[in-house]
Amino acid sequence: PVRLMSDQVAPGGEAGAPKKATATCDQLVYRHERRQVWMSATDARPVQINVGGSGALSGREIFFDEKRGLGRVEGPGHMEDDRLDGLMGDSDASGDLAKSKSARDAVRIDWARGVDLEIGRRHVRQMNPDTGAMEDKEKEYLRRAWFHGTVSMKQGEDRLVGEEVAATFGEPRSGEDVADHIQHLNMSGGVRLERGDDVLAGDRLDVEMALTPDGRSVPRSVDGFGDVLARQANREIRSQKMHVELAQIPGKPRFAQDGRPAAPAKSRIGIQTVDASGDVFIIDPTQNLKISRAESLKATMNAGGQ
Repeated sequence: PVRLMSDQVAPGGEAGAPKKATATCDQLVYRHERRQVWMSATDARPVQINVGGSGALSGREIFFDEKRGLGRVEGPGHMEDDRLDGLMGDSDASGDLAKSKSARDAVRIDWARGVDLEIGRRHVRQMNPDTGAMEDKEKEYLRRAWFHGTVSMKQGEDRLVGEEVAATFGEPRSGEDVADHIQHLNMSGGVRLERGDDVLAGDRLDVEMALTPDGRSVPRSVDGFGDVLARQANREIRSQKMHVELAQIPGKPRFAQDGRPAAPAKSRIGIQTVDASGDVFIIDPTQNLKISRAESLKATMNAGGQ
């Protein structure tokens, strides 16, 4: 096998150990004049790319074209990144306040057929490790990714599955990050977005994300098409077409034994408004409510989900 290693300085010359990047494959082809790299291996022992503290990428074949800003992963594989924010945007609920402000569950994305990548560029200001002077540089980052074949995204108790998933990412907020918050998701083919018992599902879902002041990416709205399902607690709404507006519902604060705050209150995403049409069905046993075969439905929920 071919093994490559490199050291990367900490972002902006900040203190801390350099991040080590490694790549392992069976065959490597690099075209300097075209700025292209191609790595190949097998499904049983795929190409592995790891950046310490940032994430990992694997697949049978991985190709990057720096000039065109494109990439391709062939065959089944996965991507991991602990800098991608949650699909449902929860605050950390651990008892460690310092940890809850910095650590999040890693995102893992698996696929069966392959991935198409679009690489963007942004300007960053970094320290030159040789001269110590600050310099303006261009850095690449993952702008869009199209995942193909039995796609699964997981982070903590959040889970997303679909046959095809396209993700658009925002510019990284750290100079060395290669991916950051998700701005938009387009999903098709038996899509399900789950958190515990809460479910949003349909033949196709388009999700707009919003960036909170503390830097988290959370769903803002969902448009569903074809056998759409929205389930929250005991309430279930089904229709052929549905627009859902979501909002963060504050959780109860947690306190230590001495009465001081132990961790930020755990928030969750709840349905704020629903606009459904086409063979609408709704059932809520707690409200003794059942409506079927309606042409349309518009509803507004309060903070408690009623």
